[in-house]
Amino acid sequence: MERRAGAAVALSWLLCAGCRPATAPVAAVDPVRAAAAITQGIGPSKVCRNDRDCGPGAGGACVLGTCFGLLTTDNPASRRTLAEKLRQADPQIQAAAQATLLAALARPGTPQGARLGAIDGLGAVLRAAQERAGAQDCAAACTALRAEAAAPDARIAVAARLALAHLGDATVRADVLADLRLGTELLRAQAAYALADGVRGRDDPVLLAALIERLRDASPVVQEAALRALAPWANRPDVRAALQALRAGTGAHLGYAIDRAMTAAGGAR
Repeated sequence: MERRAGAAVALSWLLCAGCRPATAPVAAVDPVRAAAAITQGIGPSKVCRNDRDCGPGAGGACVLGTCFGLLTTDNPASRRTLAEKLRQADPQIQAAAQATLLAALARPGTPQGARLGAIDGLGAVLRAAQERAGAQDCAAACTALRAEAAAPDARIAVAARLALAHLGDATVRADVLADLRLGTELLRAQAAYALADGVRGRDDPVLLAALIERLRDASPVVQEAALRALAPWANRPDVRAALQALRAGTGAHLGYAIDRAMTAAGGAR
C-alpha cells in the first residue's frame, strides 16, 4: 500500500512539474539609459528614497531625495560610489558611459565637478577593462586623462594622474611618486593605493622602497595606506622586515593589519 502511495506521489509530481508557472523573465536593461542614469542621474523631477529609484541597471545616486550622476554631483563620496557602480556594470553600459564622459571632457566649459566625475568614471571603465583583459591600449580615454593630468587646476590634475596611476600608466609615475612623498596626508594615502594597484603585485624595487619609506610617515593614515599597499609583497624579506619594525615601533595600533598581511602572504609573523 505504501509503495503504491509513493508511486502516486511521484507520478503527480512529474505531471505537475510541467504545469508550474514559469519564472518571470528579467527585464532587459537598455545600456544607453542605464549609462545615462550613472553619468547624468535623473534630476530634480524624480524624487528618490534610495539608489534603486534612480534609473535602470545600477542607477544613479540618491542624495537628499534627488538622483545625481557622475557629471551632476559635487559630492566626492557620491562620485566614488557611482564610479564603483560603473566599474562593476555590464561592458555595454560602460561603453555607452565612456562616450558621454569623453564628450564632457572635450567641452571647454564643463565645470570642475563634472570634469572630476568624468575623470573618476573613465578611470573606473578603464580599470574594469584591464581586469577583464589584462594590459590594453586605452587610446582616446587615456589621451583624455593625460590631457587632464596637465591641467592648471590642481584638483583636476591630481584626479587624472591618480586615475592613470591605477592603470600603471608610465607618463604619470614620477609625479605620483612625488605625491607619495610630498602630497597632503590624503594625497599621500591615495598615491600609495594607486601606485600599488598599477603594478598589480609585480616586483617594482623603486615603488617598494617608496612605500617602505611611507611606513615611517608621521601620519597614521598614510602608514596604514602604505601597509595595505605593501600587502601583496609581504613575503619579501625587505618588506617583511619593514613591517616587523613598524609593529615593534610606532605601529602597534596596526598590529592586526600587519599580522593579517603577513599571514596572507605566507610569511612568519
